[in-house]
Order: sequence, then structure tokens, then C-alpha cells
Amino acid sequence: MTDDQLIHADQTSGRFEPGGAVVYESWAMDRCLWAVPMRVVADTHDLIALFVTVGAEFQRLVQSNGSSLPRVVSRAAFEALDVTTVSGTWRSKYLLVLIRPGHAHAIHLNWSPTDWSFTEYYVNMQEPVLRTATGLRSTDQFLDIAVDPGLAWRWKDDDELQLAGQVGRITEEGIGAIRAEGERVVARIEARARPFDGSFDGWRPDPSWTIPQLPPSLKGGALNRRTHIMESVEIRPAVHSDIPLLEALPFSGGLSGKHRDRIERQDRDEVLYLLALLDDRIIGQLLLKWDGPHSAEIRLRAPSCAEIEDFVVAPEWRGQGVGGALLKAADDRCRERGVSRVGLGVGLENPSARAIYEHRSYAFVPDSEHRVTWLQPDGTGREVEAHEDCVYLVKELS
Repeated sequence: MTDDQLIHADQTSGRFEPGGAVVYESWAMDRCLWAVPMRVVADTHDLIALFVTVGAEFQRLVQSNGSSLPRVVSRAAFEALDVTTVSGTWRSKYLLVLIRPGHAHAIHLNWSPTDWSFTEYYVNMQEPVLRTATGLRSTDQFLDIAVDPGLAWRWKDDDELQLAGQVGRITEEGIGAIRAEGERVVARIEARARPFDGSFDGWRPDPSWTIPQLPPSLKGGALNRRTHIMESVEIRPAVHSDIPLLEALPFSGGLSGKHRDRIERQDRDEVLYLLALLDDRIIGQLLLKWDGPHSAEIRLRAPSCAEIEDFVVAPEWRGQGVGGALLKAADDRCRERGVSRVGLGVGLENPSARAIYEHRSYAFVPDSEHRVTWLQPDGTGREVEAHEDCVYLVKELS
């Protein structure tokens, strides 16, 4: 693989290899606004670090008259814009982006492009990043914090956050959550917590790294055509004719008869087996159990609760709204049935997933630590037991 090719995530950990190239994308209202190639500095359970160098080519959407997109408009006004894609070359700064998985912000460290002098920390409030097959996707949340090298800080774009609420882009509760996240970062700034302790100020990239390139799929105006795949995705219950397709999927294969059993249980009104399909391909699944948690102890702590189980999206389609659409469909079906609560288990070793669920109004159930066990094929045709230690989260459906 050459330097300008994208390094895909390790299939066992889902993380990107240090030194590899990924695409960092910014989305809003179901459109990719810009995309820039970056080098992976680190990708661990508690830190994602990405570097963009001077000279990197990027793509961004602009209005057809060449002017920049308006920062804050309603969805209807945004969809009415006549847009096109332009290429640019990154020249303004050397940039190191530090992301804590599951947290709703990213910290940018900026250096001068002429002499590598450190110029600024910049905190971008954004939704927790989502992984895609080729990189990461972020959604800006308007409010920012500018921090000089001496740690004097100031809020930025508070007016844009207020306007976003006025045009229906963010709820009042969402504005409060964004401010609370910002206040937590301010506390870290004032405490000189890492990275505001200067520990990264002298960082430099590996001198062997070349300038990464965008993949062909994002060149030649492709960004302008890249609307959200959810326009073409269908969410529906599984049917018996789906079984051969399900059993052939690498992310959903598994035990012989698993899918047939689920659809038969659905026929008996015991579960709902939801699928996400794109052009007749199954790209996601979610099992909703009407009788709730299997564990008697969790039943006591989360009574009258439907349970989500085996929620999976194909790796190449993650970070593009498929999972959110499946969760919304599950919520809607619960409401139609008169079920007021839905819950799920999330692994103790998966804090980023827990943060994403909590961002979707799931709340931690105290003293809900439990072990989930299941059978899975081991690659030789045998079925072996696997397990994961989890906590339980519940969402109250209004």
C-alpha cells in the first residue's frame, strides 16, 4: 500500500494504525461540508490524535457564486442553496487534532507554518466523532474556545449557538449540554490539565510522513454529490426471504438458524427484528425484545423495559446515520406499542459507545454491571462461548 492510499481500520480493534492516512469529514444537515486527509498520530481507547500538514489538498462545499456557506441557517434554507465543490490547499497552520472518544469536543493545537512556533489551542465543540470505513466524521456544534499559549481563554461564536437555537438547529436542552461541555473544558484549561500543560507544544510529526491524498471518491466534485445515504436507506422488519442474505453477511453471520429463529419469534410477536437496507443490501440490524432484559437482576433495576440486542451496522457504513435510523425506528415501534422505556447493555471497555448512547438520552442504571454471554462460530465450524462485561442504559420514551 502506498503512502497516498487510505489505511483502513484494524478489523479486530476498529482503530486506525499510527502513521496511516484517514479522511476527516465535517457534516451538517446530512451533507459533507469539507473533507481533509490527515495522518494518524495515535488511536487508543482514550485518545485519537490526527495531524494535517501544510500542503494537504482538501475539498469543501461553497455556494455556486464562490462565496462560503452561511454558518447558521435553517435546514430549509440550507437545502435551497446552490452549492458546488472546490479544492483547496492547507496553508494556514500545522494542526494536531486531539479527540477523546465519546466526548463532545476536539482540541486543536496550532503551529505557525513558517517556523513551527506554537500559536494557539482551539477547542471545537462538536458531537462525539463517528468512525467511518476511511476515517472520522464530526458534526460542529457552533460554540468554540480560543486559548492563547499563556492559557488566557475566551468563548467564540456564542452568537452562532444562539442563532442555531432560533432557527431550529439545536434545542434549548442541546444548547445547555453544549455549554456544560464547554465549562468542563474550561475547568481543564484553568487546571492546566493535559494537553493545556504544554506537553504537546514541542510535538513534531514523523519526518518520514509524506503528504496524504484524498481518495478518488472525494475528488473532481464528488463532495457536491455526496448527500447522505439515508435518502436511499430503508428500515423495515426482517422477513423469511431475508434469511439467505443475513446468513451470508460477514458482520451478521454466525450461528446456524439464528436469523430464522428471530423471524419466527417476530411472527409470534415476541421480538422485532429490524434491518437497514441500501439498494437491497442489508447494511445493519437491530433486535428489539418486547419481554426486556434476560437477566432477572437487570429486570428488577430496569422494569417495564424493552431491550435492544445485537445492534450492528456494517463497518463500511458506520458514521453515516444508519445506526441512528435503526435506533429511531426502535423508539417509534416502542411508542406505537405503548412501551415507555427501552434499554441496552454496553461494554465496560467501550466508553465511546456509551457516550454516544448517553448523547441520545440513554441514562446509566446504577449497580447494573453484568456479564453477557453468547455462542459464536470460531472460524473452524465450532460454536464457542464468548462474553462481555456490561453496564445497562435506559431511555425514557416521551
